Amino acid sequence: METLNADEYMGDVDVSVTGITCQAWNHISPHIHVYVFSWHYPDISVSAAQNHCRDVKGDGGYLVWCFTMDLGVRWEPCDVKHCSDSRFISLDIELNKTHLTRP
Repeated sequence: METLNADEYMGDVDVSVTGITCQAWNHISPHIHVYVFSWHYPDISVSAAQNHCRDVKGDGGYLVWCFTMDLGVRWEPCDVKHCSDSRFISLDIELNKTHLTRP
C-alpha cells in the first residue's frame, strides 16, 4: 500500500483540527506568509488551493496544515484522511509536537 506524502495532498478539508476556518492561500490576511507561488502547491495554482489544508513547505513530511482565520492562532494542523488502495489512512497529528516547527 502506497501512502502519499503531505505535500501531495489535494483534498478539500478547509478547517484546522480545532475547527478554525483556514485562510485562503492567495490572501495574506489575517496572517502574512510567503507561500504565494504556484510551485508551493500540488494544485494548478495558488488560487486553486483555495483555503484547503496543504503542506506548502514541500519537505516530504506528513503534516497537512493551514493558516487560520483566527488572529490569535497563526496556523494549525488539519486532520485529513488519505485514500490509498481503497483504505483510509489517517494522518496522526499531535498539536503539542508540531506547534513549534511550522510557520
